[in-house]
Amino acid sequence: MSFSRFFANIQSFLPQKLLTNIVKKITRIKTPLIKNKLIKIFIKIYNVELTDALEKDISTYENFNAFFTRKLTADSRPIDEDHNIIVSPVDATIYHYGKINQDQLLQAKGKHYSITALLNDDENKARPFYQGQAITFYLAPEDYHRYHMPCDGQLLDMVYVPGKLFSVNTHSVNKVNQLFCVNERVICYFQTQFGIMAMVLIGAFLVGSMHVNWLG
Repeated sequence: MSFSRFFANIQSFLPQKLLTNIVKKITRIKTPLIKNKLIKIFIKIYNVELTDALEKDISTYENFNAFFTRKLTADSRPIDEDHNIIVSPVDATIYHYGKINQDQLLQAKGKHYSITALLNDDENKARPFYQGQAITFYLAPEDYHRYHMPCDGQLLDMVYVPGKLFSVNTHSVNKVNQLFCVNERVICYFQTQFGIMAMVLIGAFLVGSMHVNWLG
């Protein structure tokens, strides 16, 4: 059995939500000795680069989560101000970019998933995206964990979809069928000058909470 298959299988038997909630509580600990140690260990394991961080002194972060969602300096990511350009919403690895084949989008080699299923089985919401374009970003642990609008837009609707919390790394993406459709997620629909856009925020193992500025 490959490591990817073993990793995917073992997650099915783990108490995903319980472990994720425990990690959530740990990452909110404010005791300096504990939270500073957690941050130092994390930086060492994932070789986190703080050059672009707005605050480089780890002792100033309230807790680990504040470090995990750290801000960057204003000049670290120049944004193209051309309104005809769609910019990247995140610092991330691109898993896939391309055309949606009717209702199907590539997840990994040999694996596809349904856009309708991704959008909570709402055919009316999914239909405008048939034959459209999609891009999948993967935020690794060491990445800047904030996301931004890739273009101007008006929020039309937001839907929370409960689900599993499988890891979204390459091992799971390659082995877990319909991964993005079974994981917990938040779907945000926007009206933009390019048409309707859906930004789907996918929860992951040990990272099961998302904060949006207009809701919390």
